Amino acid sequence: MQTKTVKQWTGEQLAIFSWFLCETLTEFRHLVIRALPGTGKTSTSIESVIRYCHKYPNKKVLILAFMTKNAQDTRDKMPAELVSSGQVKIETCNAYGNQVCNKRDRFVRIDERFTPWTEYNRAAKLDPKLKVERAAQRMIAQLVSAAKNSHIGVPDCAWLAKLAATRTIIPTVNMEKAGYDLERICAISKQVMELSLTDSWRSFDDQIWF
Repeated sequence: MQTKTVKQWTGEQLAIFSWFLCETLTEFRHLVIRALPGTGKTSTSIESVIRYCHKYPNKKVLILAFMTKNAQDTRDKMPAELVSSGQVKIETCNAYGNQVCNKRDRFVRIDERFTPWTEYNRAAKLDPKLKVERAAQRMIAQLVSAAKNSHIGVPDCAWLAKLAATRTIIPTVNMEKAGYDLERICAISKQVMELSLTDSWRSFDDQIWF
């Protein structure tokens, strides 16, 4: 007769479960799990959700994954009854972002070309000179994409400048001579993000951002 192996959780994992179950009083609303590949990040997250659902049966949980493969892997490991009952919903960031976009505007159109194309067009609409200054246009698209993947809402220019420094987004001498120094790049990037809120086209970065 085989005996069922009981999973032995580490102290770190038990602390994560406690945070999920709101048993630990903390000022932090968000939790980041950092660990090497294969150390149990996914299994820890799934176990946390299972315990949360059992403790709070009237609460619902949304799990977002970056890739379809990750989302399906999570579905396969999650108890089927939690998914089928609707208590746990598992989506990719883009799929859920598309749902949010459609709720914001029924007539939204997703630009299925590569993401920077949408930002190129927005930047050129704000500053027609960028149709010639392609290097500056690409840099603005790069900064906007990075911001939409790391900031909630429209950031100010100071925040964008710090982000540019961390991503090594630095205007060349020729770009600065053409009038596109870092201050100008950040200002247009901010305007592009503001325009994104009302534009009828949506990029994949918009889906994640919204």
